[in-house]
Amino acid sequence: MICVPLASRVPEKIQAKIWANEYVELDSQCSSIPGDPKYNFTVKTPATSNQPIFTLESVQNTERITTIDHWTSAFQIFVAIYTVRFPESAPALMKYSATVRYLAAKNAHWKYYDENFRYLMQKSLFPWDDIHWELWLQAHHMNRNSSQTAMSGSSSARPFKKPFPRGFCWKFQQGDKCFGCNFKHECFKCGAAHPASKCRSSKPPAAASRTVPANTSTNTNTGK
Repeated sequence: MICVPLASRVPEKIQAKIWANEYVELDSQCSSIPGDPKYNFTVKTPATSNQPIFTLESVQNTERITTIDHWTSAFQIFVAIYTVRFPESAPALMKYSATVRYLAAKNAHWKYYDENFRYLMQKSLFPWDDIHWELWLQAHHMNRNSSQTAMSGSSSARPFKKPFPRGFCWKFQQGDKCFGCNFKHECFKCGAAHPASKCRSSKPPAAASRTVPANTSTNTNTGK
C-alpha cells in the first residue's frame, strides 16, 4: 500500500532545524490544503562567481494555529520529522503532547507553554516528558488574570446593580446627585444619610419592611 508521509509537504530547511533542536513555528510546517502555487524571486551570488543568479522559490501556504486540535495535527508532523533522527524520543514526545492538551482542557494558556518550552529547548535539552513548572504555573496564571480583567471590566461599566426597595431615590442610592424628589434620600440598608452604594454595614436591609408613604406628586426619576 502506498501512503503519503506526514512530512511530505515540509521544506527540507525546516526539517533540518527540527533535527538541530532549533525553534520553529509549528504553523510554518503544518500542511494545509494545497492551493494555487506561489513563488518568490530570489537573488543569489555564488562564491565561485560574481554574477548574481535569479531563482524561483516556492512559497508555502501556512495557517495560524488557533485551536488545540490544529496544534495536535501540526505537532504530529513535528514528531514524524523529529523521530527520524531521534526515534527513542517518541514516548517522551507523546507525553509532551498530552501535557499541552491537558493545559488546553483546563483552560490554561497552552500555546504560551508550548512556544516557550520549545524555544528553551534550543539552549538546554530539557526532557520532553518533564513538566517545566515555571511555564506551567505561568500558563495557568495568565488565563486567570485575563478572566479577572474581563470580570472587573464588565462590573466597572455597571458599578451598582442591586435592586432598591420601593420608595427610595434610585439616583441617590447609586451615589448620583438628585435635584429634588419626594422619595427617600437615605441608605435603604441601614437608614443612614449615605447612599447604599457606599454602605459598609453588614446588617440585612431593614427598609423593605418599612411603610412607604403614598406619593401622588409627579417624579421624573425613572424606575422608582
